[in-house]
Amino acid sequence: MKRIDVLVCDEETVLALEFVYRSEDITVWFGNRTLAVMAREAFARWSLRGGDLIIDDLVFSSRGRAAHLTIDGRHTYVLAEATLADLAHHTRTGR
Repeated sequence: MKRIDVLVCDEETVLALEFVYRSEDITVWFGNRTLAVMAREAFARWSLRGGDLIIDDLVFSSRGRAAHLTIDGRHTYVLAEATLADLAHHTRTGR
């Protein structure tokens, strides 16, 4: 199991999320709240192809190099390019 802390932001707020990688899935936490449990394969495909990935309370969106994360359909945060690259690397390699 691997844990990655991720910061996402909008114009006013910075949130710390935790991505917990297991062999077949990734769980995204905000504090003690589970936001999503997703298949590693689905997240890996999205990180390569872009578009929208809707999982539980999250929507990952990317167009070109811009990536965003929407929580509960209400608040959209920027996923920095370096953060997205790091998440994609861990998703594909398991390290």
